[in-house]
Amino acid sequence: MTNAVAHRGPDGISQRIAGPVAFAHLQLQTTPESFAEKQPVNSDDGFLCLTFDGRIDNRNDLKSALTAKNFPARDDTDADLVLRAYQCWGEDCPIHLLGDFAFAIWDGRHKSLFCARDYVGVRPFYYHHSKSLFAFGSEIRAVIALDAVPRRLNEYRLADYLVESLDRDDTESTFYQDVFRLPAGHCLTVAPGRFYLRDYWQLQSPPTLKLSSMDDYGAAFKSVFVEAVRAQRTQRTAPHHFSGRRRSLQMRRNSLHSGSASRWLAGTSHFFFKRSF
Repeated sequence: MTNAVAHRGPDGISQRIAGPVAFAHLQLQTTPESFAEKQPVNSDDGFLCLTFDGRIDNRNDLKSALTAKNFPARDDTDADLVLRAYQCWGEDCPIHLLGDFAFAIWDGRHKSLFCARDYVGVRPFYYHHSKSLFAFGSEIRAVIALDAVPRRLNEYRLADYLVESLDRDDTESTFYQDVFRLPAGHCLTVAPGRFYLRDYWQLQSPPTLKLSSMDDYGAAFKSVFVEAVRAQRTQRTAPHHFSGRRRSLQMRRNSLHSGSASRWLAGTSHFFFKRSF
């Protein structure tokens, strides 16, 4: 599986086996914190093992909330923050995270695997599920690299693509019948005899904002905008460019890795679960 996506881990590949679970992590360092990160990550008691792909934006607020709950971060990495969030809030932890992420946590106490994907699906998560195997990865090619995963084409999905009328309501199927996508804003739990997929977040229309003046509307927008930028700036600077009459502000996330921005957007870690229970 790692060989199939080796191009996504220029900064190292590591594996870990925990009971019936095997994780592999392909490292691409893109933030200051990621240089100190060594995944997969274990909890101190050894019962939890996590592999994480992404970036956490609300780091400071998350650290404060975890400390208040007596789950202080062990180090400054995003992966550790997610692991501590799971220890604190269990399977409700995704609602406390802001950023781009996809991750999986093996819980040895409950003999279960918990997976989650960010609110809008920036980070990919593909999986195969059968009676004896659950396999997942950041790319389809990693999943179908296993001999146990059938490579049967999903002809309906392929035809839909060729006529350029993809069913936008279908957020799970892929071009392979036996490989699926974890939808954005969803999580799933896999355990012996159990497969539970559900959403933890849905886009909802906010209440109508009624203020007394345009200045008040401007101040309200500035408050939200500054908070969004503040969260992003906790890990990297945000260069900007003004385009004259259009008065547009374009922000780009900088990679601290020597690679290009497009390479950074491809992701930082990739993971697999490839043993039956």
